[in-house]
Amino acid sequence: MSVTGLGLFLAVFFKAILGLDTSWDSIWYHLPFAALRIGILDARDYQLSGWVKKAYYDAFPVLADFLQGALWRLSGRVQSANLIGLIGIALLSVYLKRRHSVPLFWTITSVLTVPLVLIHASGAYVDLFCNCFFAISLLCLFDLLIRPSESPLVTAAIFLGTGVVSANSKLTFVPLVVLASAVFLIAQLRSRRHFKAAFFSVSRSRRFLFVGLIFALTCGLFFNSVKNTLRFGNPLFPVRLSLGALHLPGMVSVERPSPSYLADAPSGLRWALSVLEFDAFGNRPGLWTCDQGDVLNSSHAYRMGGYFGAFVVFSLFFLFSLRSNTPRREWQTAVWAFVVVSCITSILPAAHELRYYSYWILLLVALNLILLFRAEANLAAWKLCYVCVVLSMTVFVQSATGLHFVTPRLISSRQISDAIAGDDLKNMDIALDETICVDGRDGKASMYSPLFQTDLAKSLHYHIKEVYDPADCGFLRLLIKTPR
Repeated sequence: MSVTGLGLFLAVFFKAILGLDTSWDSIWYHLPFAALRIGILDARDYQLSGWVKKAYYDAFPVLADFLQGALWRLSGRVQSANLIGLIGIALLSVYLKRRHSVPLFWTITSVLTVPLVLIHASGAYVDLFCNCFFAISLLCLFDLLIRPSESPLVTAAIFLGTGVVSANSKLTFVPLVVLASAVFLIAQLRSRRHFKAAFFSVSRSRRFLFVGLIFALTCGLFFNSVKNTLRFGNPLFPVRLSLGALHLPGMVSVERPSPSYLADAPSGLRWALSVLEFDAFGNRPGLWTCDQGDVLNSSHAYRMGGYFGAFVVFSLFFLFSLRSNTPRREWQTAVWAFVVVSCITSILPAAHELRYYSYWILLLVALNLILLFRAEANLAAWKLCYVCVVLSMTVFVQSATGLHFVTPRLISSRQISDAIAGDDLKNMDIALDETICVDGRDGKASMYSPLFQTDLAKSLHYHIKEVYDPADCGFLRLLIKTPR
């Protein structure tokens, strides 16, 4: 397991650091936002369209953007932004190692068996990064429930710290972190004597430091919500919200596309079918992709699946099979906690798009490993069974995908931009300091920016304006894109 885990980790690391993620969201807004926020790209050189700037750039949480931008600036390579998902996996693995003695590479191998996790581990999407941190938050809550007397101050600090990262990296997690925080507070109040004993066992200076840290982290939880409320009148802007008589302004709907045959199905049913990958492979060019799209919405596979249904079923059976071999209270707490999390997850907006809520599968894997390594009985046979099944499924996933997601390919940003933009800009005979209008409806406008067209930028100092309606160009010339 250790050899496999190390091999997978290194393969994904080199794939991330050598290649450029050209998936839709990556070059549409993740990379441009990271470059703009950190100052790698000037706002005049790449002018976002009005609605993208207001709905996404000004309203979305910024922490993940700054982290990707920092990785990019420190290394001098845009590909470093791809490491964000792997950072999340590494921190989740370290948490399980330090607090539950789960070997690092058992966690790494197990989570990288999940196709969506494997794909996002080497890409620039921030979903996996946020989900790893939220999974740690949920595990802190689990730790508080099963052993309230063990390092309660540390548990509270880690819970809030990981919650701050999740809530300030992706809008989806703001309500989830608030809900988890409320449950954590209730659990903390129920075990307050342990917290009080731990709090007063440290020096006064450390108590002041801890109170200051908790206050700062608590404020951090609501930073983006307060900002959006003050600026847009909606804590979850740009999402339009209607709660009874209360209507909050927004620019996008909470609804997401789903297969046409499930258009009227309950959210919970769509989620369950997606988790089990029911008829989720038809007409897709590959078994799994970063967003499970790439097919018509008439296909039963549209936006469905990604966890590898067989691995999900095995993990569920394994969790329930541990009942007679692990401490009763811990097993019951793990099962009930997972059931509650599952019920909540199943009714969330777009729950069938599993990449948004992959904390669910991360939590399932983590609970199995925790129970396996915290058991008082000798579970050597159970561990052997787990290793054999997980390694078999890892081999299957790698074989079924042709090792595509673990094979490093040296691709420079220049090669990608040339392949997308070609000579379109050069053919326009751009004037010095001219601003060119680029249609952004294909999500590739950033590839025409000075950030990626460095030679042209040095000689002409040109600028790009992203538009979604050619009429917004005004007196600017519109780039004519050559079909590719």
